[in-house]
Order: sequence, then structure tokens, then C-alpha cells
Amino acid sequence: MAISWLAALLLPSLGLGALDLHQARVERLDNGLTVILLEDSGFPAVSVQMLYRTGGRDEQYGQTGLAHFLEHMAFRATDNFPDTDVVSRIYAAGGEWHGYTWIDQTTYFETVPVSELDTALRIEVDRMNRLKIPGSKLEAERGAVLAEMHGYSNDPASLLHDQLVFTAFQGHPYRNNVIGLESDIQRVELADIKAFYRQHYHPGNAVLAIVGDMDSEQVLSKVRELFGDFQASQPSPLPRTVEAPQQGLRRIDLTGPGPGSLFEIAYQAPSARNMDFPAFLIMRELLAGSGGINFLQDNGMAQVRRGTLLSGLTDDLRSWYPVSAQTYLFSLAGSIGPDDSPVSLEEGMEQRIASLRSTPVSDQVLSRAIGDLKRELAFDLQTTEDAAHQLAYFDGLGALGVLLDLGDAIEAVTPGEVQRVANRYLQPHQRTIGWSLPGELRVPGESSAERPQQFGVHRKPRQESSTATASVATITQLSGGLPVIWQQAMASSTLHVQLLLAGEAWEAPEMLSTGFPEPGYSSLAMSFLSSELGQGLDGLARQLDKLHASPGYEAESIQDPAGRLEALLKVHIGGPQLAGNKQATPLAIVVSGDLEPEVLIPALEQRFGKLVPAGSTSSAPQGVPYKQVFSGMPHPVAQAQLGYGVRAPGLSTAESAPWRALLYILSHGYEGRLGKEAISKRGLIYYIESHYHSDSERGWISLAMGVDPLKREAMAALLQEQLQGLVSDPPTEAEVREARQHFLGRYLTENQSNPERTSFLARQWIQHGRLLSDKEIARRIESITREQVLAVIPEFVNGTTVVVDHQAQPGE
Repeated sequence: MAISWLAALLLPSLGLGALDLHQARVERLDNGLTVILLEDSGFPAVSVQMLYRTGGRDEQYGQTGLAHFLEHMAFRATDNFPDTDVVSRIYAAGGEWHGYTWIDQTTYFETVPVSELDTALRIEVDRMNRLKIPGSKLEAERGAVLAEMHGYSNDPASLLHDQLVFTAFQGHPYRNNVIGLESDIQRVELADIKAFYRQHYHPGNAVLAIVGDMDSEQVLSKVRELFGDFQASQPSPLPRTVEAPQQGLRRIDLTGPGPGSLFEIAYQAPSARNMDFPAFLIMRELLAGSGGINFLQDNGMAQVRRGTLLSGLTDDLRSWYPVSAQTYLFSLAGSIGPDDSPVSLEEGMEQRIASLRSTPVSDQVLSRAIGDLKRELAFDLQTTEDAAHQLAYFDGLGALGVLLDLGDAIEAVTPGEVQRVANRYLQPHQRTIGWSLPGELRVPGESSAERPQQFGVHRKPRQESSTATASVATITQLSGGLPVIWQQAMASSTLHVQLLLAGEAWEAPEMLSTGFPEPGYSSLAMSFLSSELGQGLDGLARQLDKLHASPGYEAESIQDPAGRLEALLKVHIGGPQLAGNKQATPLAIVVSGDLEPEVLIPALEQRFGKLVPAGSTSSAPQGVPYKQVFSGMPHPVAQAQLGYGVRAPGLSTAESAPWRALLYILSHGYEGRLGKEAISKRGLIYYIESHYHSDSERGWISLAMGVDPLKREAMAALLQEQLQGLVSDPPTEAEVREARQHFLGRYLTENQSNPERTSFLARQWIQHGRLLSDKEIARRIESITREQVLAVIPEFVNGTTVVVDHQAQPGE
């Protein structure tokens, strides 16, 4: 790939206009396939989503989980894409892929460089009609599905939610978890999967949405060529069963690890096509706020917002309202402390909800709620992938018109309508109440559970960032010396501001995120509408004043196995990092979105101009890492954790490039040598998180994976086998070339949203103290040679293995 070609694509890539779904073109092919096209030249990429109108609702007892199991199999071989090329080809092009199964739909998406659109379309053609489902792969995939299922079972909130939904529905198949019952997954047969595939994967049951830098007429012609010969068909019908209105309170009590208690309270709620949908959205906004209606972003879950009716009831109260084809659920979930009363919580929540039933809200309060909801809807559309998802998702529900007209519909909601829907849906006798109370934790055997925000997700774990946006970012210094890195991006009318801070051990005020993936750093971040610039910056300034150092914590005190593994890898490989000063001082301010620099910079100067930037927090880790670390959990776990870490050069150095390539060759998401063997061939695990962490001077690589306890030793042995395989069977020139192509492709397609862009720019600032040019980044990638990769193998394979499990360490 020529550097000049890459630069030509990158330079004009942003700032050309907001995504407007009303400009989408909808075509129905003669065979029933719905095609939705939306041109957007704001980024040199294109997103494809293929949605099938089938999910958990289409399953019977004895065969629950079939839709999700089939989704797993659909990432395997097809007639024209052997082995796992349906994902390998996307990885190699530098694209991103993922999919999920939910109650009403199964979706597959790819975001790729424009030049690879034909590849993405041909993958979806094969997935629809030419999928290979060999019996030889069934057991490996069964193992991967069970590993995914058990990954959720470590969490009491997941177990509670699963039981709550099952209790809330008495007849409709929405009651079943989309991953399925474990006994059903254990008994899935090849004939079951093939029959489900033939029944639901066909043109009449599919929606194909394509959004990005393309000519819609040319793309439609290509779609007709590729899909047009498939036989005509009709959509899969909705379930005949209609859930009866709930006539009385339902309750479920579980036990879980203390000391506090978890709760979730659910009500039946209207579908997207129900005339009450707009008013219900406003009612939710008044009660708790929302996170919009993009299931891809938050799966219907949102933290309760300050100023709403339920604010302050508990510190962690969340609301959940996923958009559905038929009547589903609205729920409220959180926790209380050991000295708090469950009865008081239930009564307090009911008293606040009763105020909506008894008294119409004022016009002023309603107007504010409508504005808040429209604000959240703006954040639903930040990327081409967001747009493709929303178009396909709502059309799949038969509610595309609802989505496109929603702005007008919520503007027309009246106080009387809000009161009416509150009385219709939120009566005390319509509640299903679930509690997880302190007691002995029991690892489930025959039931599966899954968080609301994780249902049936089969997606690529996020890779290290490298995006096309750095070349058009600008650096300005405030009067005190604090650098401001800003980038115009007009895909939506939103802004994201990130205050990069020295040190990691900060307590987060008022629910603002302080997490940052690089060692030794944190950040305060907030998103808001561009019209809210002054108000948003005032909020950040207040939070910065309230930020204070935390005493930190020991890794062994973390009760979540995955969280403990992450902490242990950081401590033993990356080196412990704690904030060194008691007053948080920003290193830089990073801003991306719909901004006017002549307005932004004075606004930042007014609030942050006197701040002096902090120095680097980097310090080299001390001592030689252990070869093995074992951490025992105090209670049984449904899924153990296995990790590997090794110290590496900082990403600011040229020496880091072959390390990145070797990490890609070993593991990237579900692929790489380790991923293919562990997931696709043996079914030992479900995912591998692989990361290259770095600050300005040091770096370290980590792999993390969940594994069933009985498979832990086999997976640990395979990990060592694959590491030593890098020595005995060193990477080929083709593997190194694919790594280079992947890095260049991701530079074109990754980090379209404002939060992603600010994080990328902040990492560049940390790692290099400046922003790299397109040519410099391309040159670094293209300079990676096989000889360089082979030279770092001895150090790469000499790292530390970390295990988190309930069992005693072998040999003790």
C-alpha cells in the first residue's frame, strides 16, 4: 500500500456533515430482501449490517439457544470463504466485525475500508445461502457457547436478571435467555441448527443496511447482482402467543455474595410499534433519564440521571428499556447496603412512581424531558456503524417509520399522555420484583444467566487504536501552558471532552469516568451537545475540583475474577502505579466533535487557562516478574481466568512495531494462531482480550481469557504450546504482511465516534508527546520486517502466566 494513497484518503476524512437517517434510500428486491443505503463521505470507510428477523423468540423448549448457536456457526466456513475467512478477511483488511443475537434479531456487521466493500457484501451473500455447518465443528462451537454462558454466571446481577425475566413472562418466549438453557445447549444436534438456518436465513427475512463513503446507485446494482437470484420468501412471523396483562405482583428471591443486596424491579412495557412508545420514552426520561434507543451502544441500560424522579434512591440505580417487536420489559436495578431495608427501597420507589400516576407533569417539566430525550437521541448516531445498526434494527422490527418520525412524535407528547401510560404500565400489581440477598454463592448448573447489556453478543474485543484522525487534529496551548488537542468531526451535533490526568488512583465524582487504558494515567470525560459547550465545561471544571486521591486497593481484594486478573497483570507486569500528588492536574485537554475553535478555545481558557500541565507519571517497573502467579478466589467460580503478560518497548519507540505484529500473529480477538486453535478448533474458551499497553517510556503486552475451571489446565497448556510454537514454527512472511495490512486498514476505519477519537489522540500525546503524521504512521507500519519480528520472539515468549480460580494451585 503506497503512503501517498493512504494520505490522500485520510486528509479530507472528517467534517463534511452530520449523519441524517432521513436521507436513507430503502429498496425492496423482488425476492423480499430489504436494502437500505445511506451515503456519507465523512470518513473513508463503509459499514454493512445484515439483520435477520429471528432471535430468542423463535425457539421452543428443548431447543433454546439455537439462534445464538447458529450465529456462532455463521462465523465459520462458507462455500467461498473457507476455514474462518469470514472474519480473517475482515481482520486482514483492517476492518472490524461483530454480531449479536437478541430476542427479535440476529445481526452481523462489518466496517471496512471503502475498497473492501465488495468483500463484506460477498461474505454476507455466503452467510445467507452458502454457510457450511459441518458436524466436525459442532463440539468445538458447543464448548465456545458454554464458555460464553459461564462467563456471565460469575455475576449475581446477571443471575438475578435471568430469573426475573423468566418470572415476568408466563407464556411468551421472550422469557428465555437468548443463550439458552445449559441442558439444551448440551444437547443441540446438527440437524437442529441446519433446520433453523433454512427456516430463518433467507432474503425475505433479512435487512441489509449499508452506510458510508459510497455511490448508492452503484452499490445497489452490486447488491442486486449478488443477492438477486435467491428465491423469493416471506419474513418469519412473530410468535402467536400474546403475553397476558399482569394481574398481580410476582417476586423472586436469590442469594449471592454480600454484604449488600441487589434488586431489579420490572414492568411490562410497549413495543416500538405501539402507539404508547413515544410517551413511554418520555415517561422513562422523567423517571430516570435514558441512554437513547441505540441497542448497539448500551443495550437499553442507562444510569439514572441527576434531577429525575428516581435520582438519589440508590447510588447505582439503572433503568433498562430495550426496543422490541412485541411487549417486553422496563426495569430498574441497583443495590442497597447491608443496613438498608428492601421494604423501604420498594416503598420509596413506588411513592416516586405514584406521583406520575396521580398528577400530570407541568408543561415546563415535560418540555425539559423532551429536550433531554432528543439530546440522548443525538448521541445514538456518531458513526457509520451506528447509522447502519439503527436503520436495520428498526426496519427489522417493522418500525423504521417510527424511528424516522420519532422526533416529531415525542414533541407531540402531552402531560396527559404521560400520566395515562404511567397508569397503564406502572401499577404496583404489575411489578415483578427480584432480590439477590447476602448468602452462600451457588454456581449455577442447569440455568444460564447474562447481563441485560450482554445478551448474545459475539463481537471482536477492541484492538489497540490507530486511526485516520490524527493528521487533521490541531494543538493549541492555553495561557498556563496546558495543551488543547482539538478535532472537528461533524457526524453528529455532539462534543466529547477528555481531561487527561496524571496518576491512576482517583475516586470518580458524580459518575464521571476516570478510567484510562494506559498505565499511570486517568481521565475525566464528558459528552454533551455542541450547544451546551459552556454548561458542559463548567461541569467538568467542578468535577476536577472535587477529584481526590484514592487509597487504592490490593488486587487480591477484588471479587470479580476478570477484574482481579486485570489488576494482577498490571501489578506483576506493568508495575504498580499510584497517584503521586493529592491535587489532580491535567496533562492535556482533548476535544472532538461539532466545534468552532474560535468559540471552544476562549471557553477553555476561561475555565482552565491558569492550570499548569503536570509532568510525566512514568516510572519503570521494578524487579524481575514471576513466571507464574496464582490467585485463589474465596468462593467457587463459574469461570476461571487465565492471563499472560510480558514487558515490551514503549509504543513511542520504533522497536515496538515488531512486538505489535507478533501480538497480532498470536492473538487478535477470536483469531490469530492462539484464537483459532483455542476457540474455533477446540472450543476451550469464548474470547481473548489482547492489548499492548504503553506510556511514554515503557510498555507491556497482556492476554486475558475466561475458561471453565475443568478446562483451565488444557487451556494453559495450549497457551504455552502456542507461545513455544512461535519459536519452533516462526511467523511466515505472509503472516507479517497480513499484520501490516491490518494496521494500515484499521488506521482508515477505527475510531469514528467522538469518545474514540479523543482517547486515540490522548494516547498519542501520552506515547509520543505529539501527534504523528499520516506518513509517519504509515512508514512505521510498512517498515515492519519478518527479521525484526523473529528477533523479538525470545523475549516475547518469556513472560508471566497468571491464573485466577477457586481451586488450590496444582501441587499444593
